[in-house]
Order: sequence, then C-alpha cells, then structure tokens
Amino acid sequence: MARQPQHLKDFCAEELIDQLLYTHAVLKNESDLSPHNPLITETLTALVGNIVTAEECFSETEKQQVLQNPAIRTIRKELLAELSEAEYEMELYFSNRFLDNPNFTAKNLNEFWYLQNYLDLVDLELEKLPSLDPGQEVVFIGSGPLPLTAIIMAQKTGLHITCLDMDEAAVKRGEALAEKLDMSQQLHFTQAAGSKYDYGNAALVMVASLVADKKDVLAQIEKTSEKLPQVALRSAEGLHALLYDPVTPSILDEFNMQVEKTTTPTPRVINSTLVCRYKFRG
Repeated sequence: MARQPQHLKDFCAEELIDQLLYTHAVLKNESDLSPHNPLITETLTALVGNIVTAEECFSETEKQQVLQNPAIRTIRKELLAELSEAEYEMELYFSNRFLDNPNFTAKNLNEFWYLQNYLDLVDLELEKLPSLDPGQEVVFIGSGPLPLTAIIMAQKTGLHITCLDMDEAAVKRGEALAEKLDMSQQLHFTQAAGSKYDYGNAALVMVASLVADKKDVLAQIEKTSEKLPQVALRSAEGLHALLYDPVTPSILDEFNMQVEKTTTPTPRVINSTLVCRYKFRG
C-alpha cells in the first residue's frame, strides 16, 4: 500500500493501463523496493492513489477495460508479487525504525504512513466479527514485521492474539514491538505457515490479504479444528484486485463455506473482509 497523493488529475482507462505497466517496469528494475528508494515511494503513491480514485469514478465498462486488458492480464501475477514485496519492505523499514528508537512508545506508531488506514480497517472488521471472550484464541495469519492489525485489535478488545508468520525476521520484530508496547501477554508470535498450524482451540482465524496459500490454510483449519472457527479473509474487489489478490468464490465453495458478513471498502480502506463460516464438515 502506498500513500495517496494530495492532488489527482483526471485520467482515463488507457492512462491507468500505462501507469500499471510503468509501475511494473519500475518494480522489476529496482533492487531496493523499500521507502529508502524515493522512486518506489513516488511510483506507488501515484499508482495506489489513482486506483482508489478510479474505483470510485470509473464506469464498470472502464474498469473492465483495465482489468481485461491483455497486457495487464499478462503482468498481473508478477505485479502482485512485486507489490507484496514492496509492502513487506515498507513494514520492515518502519519496524526497524521503531525498534531502533530507544524512546519508542505507542504514540510513535503515528509515524507509520498508513496507521489511520489500519485503524479504519480494523474498526470495519470489528463491526462484522463475532463477539469473543478474552480467553478464546484468535489467530492472525501473515502478521508481518509490523503486526498492526493484531496490535490494534488487542488494544481495542483485550483479546489475546496468536500471530503467525513464516518469516523468522518478521516474528522476531513482532515480538520485540509487542515487548516495547508492553503487550507481550496479549500478543504471541509463532514462526509457522498457516497451512501447518494446529487450529484446535481457535475461535476466530484472520487471514491477511498477502497470504498466498489461502486454500491450504482453509484445508488445515478444517483438518485440525474440532469446532470449526469463523474465518475472516481479507480480499479485494474491482480495481483493488490490481493491488491484492481477491478471494475467489470457488475456494469458498470447495470448503463448504458461506460468507456471513462483508466489510465495504472506503477511500482509505482498500481491502474488503469476508467473514465466513464452514457450513458443515466435508
């Protein structure tokens, strides 16, 4: 995710297509995808701002003109992987910045460009998620090196959250941030793939938008959980699917899942979240 520019010019589908192709070329050619590289920040700022605006302003015909463009369809998978790497690098950048600050407090989280976006996203999700007791286990898959969702949710609800990530560096940084925030009793970190974890005690499982193996995760939840938990899957709709991979209906059908509630994106919240329940054990 990149910062939305303050001023956006009028543009059309062809210009957005050109911008997507340009962004792909920049991400492919640059070795540093972190905020240390001003070209990356500038490029992603413009792209995300224009996609958000286009999603609000384009007609359905214009949106399909972008989404079905042969060149865009060709690069989309690579572009999503590049954007995922850039988002990880951004989180790593801010996580390191916070951990290097000897006077770090929760107020310093405001330095993160997208804190308000995360606050808004979690608020929307909490309106749709089931009410849980503090003793019930919540698992968040794909917490990353800057586990803001878990931090915000734990602060707002008092819940204890298990944060999963395959990356050792992300887990270590998450643990260190939780300690600095005096939240080590609420946030627990485990280095593991979501497709390998035992969900036997989970009441709610949340799956980050960048988790690639959602199908394997759902299969593992079904396999290891006695009382199948509700599952919140972050997804993307419309042109936002150029930034994050959407959850497909076929995956939900395969696991006999039904969507009970869905959050609605806003200009500051790109992701939608599908709150799902297994209809029955297959």
